[in-house]
Amino acid sequence: MNLLRYTFITALTFAFVFLTVGCRSEETLDIPEETPHTTAPQINEPVHRAERVDLTRLSLGVFDLANANNIAPIQSLVASFNSRSLTHYVEIIDYMDRAQGNWNNAQILLATEILGGQAPDMLFLLDLPYQSFISKGLLVDLYPFIDADPELSRDGLIENVLLALEVDENLYQLPFDFRINTIAGSESVLGNYPGWTFDEFIEIMSGNSQADVPLDPFFHSGEFMHHLTQSVIGEFVDYETGTAHFETEDFINLLEFGYRYTNDDYWDADISLQRQMITTGRHIMDAAEMGGFYNVVLLHTKFGEDIIYK
Repeated sequence: MNLLRYTFITALTFAFVFLTVGCRSEETLDIPEETPHTTAPQINEPVHRAERVDLTRLSLGVFDLANANNIAPIQSLVASFNSRSLTHYVEIIDYMDRAQGNWNNAQILLATEILGGQAPDMLFLLDLPYQSFISKGLLVDLYPFIDADPELSRDGLIENVLLALEVDENLYQLPFDFRINTIAGSESVLGNYPGWTFDEFIEIMSGNSQADVPLDPFFHSGEFMHHLTQSVIGEFVDYETGTAHFETEDFINLLEFGYRYTNDDYWDADISLQRQMITTGRHIMDAAEMGGFYNVVLLHTKFGEDIIYK
């Protein structure tokens, strides 16, 4: 399998914000000059100030506003923007709320509005097919907006994150935070260089036959296949043409390896047993989500030597 190094490891997890084409026409909100503002602004309520007569309305489509873990950061950002902007006002549109909590109906509602030329100006998308949106030309490149903004620049952002998000050198999405899903373990077992191909991964597994729980005692076989295919799905799915190629030898080898990963008996293993498995070579790597320095310390504590990220 001709995978670039790092292809297997850099599945970044984001809350995405997109700017869409085919947006509804700009709308302005007429706010009476004499209307006072005495309380804190609500999410979908502009701050009424005497100098703000005409505000250009921008819409932000979200799914499940009630889910605080997903939406809370965006709510705060919108409230802050609405309290400071003298020219624009962001209105949040919750498609799950409009669809009475039905996920499928919420997606149908969004698709219907897109087809009708009533797409929101921006989209906050988790678990939605943004690759499909890009291939259909529904999203615009954000780089021109960043380059034209006097307060923003590419140099002020993390370059490697932008590069990871690029599609054909265009930037269609920006995160408010990110994590890196990777494989980590001891250099003495996994090698002293970062990144690998799938063939190299198989070679390491074959050379450590004692590793009957190679990845994680808490990682059952279904989760393993989910993370593995998520990392390499671009090798088998062409989003531009809408075709998939699951009959290839590479994908068959992937399934065969996943079938051999039968780890369900260790689902309830505790930390002490996990440490014992590392010492005896039964557990040689972790599927790690790197979101902060704590994750680095935890890996060093578990493996007890230099860590390599694959």
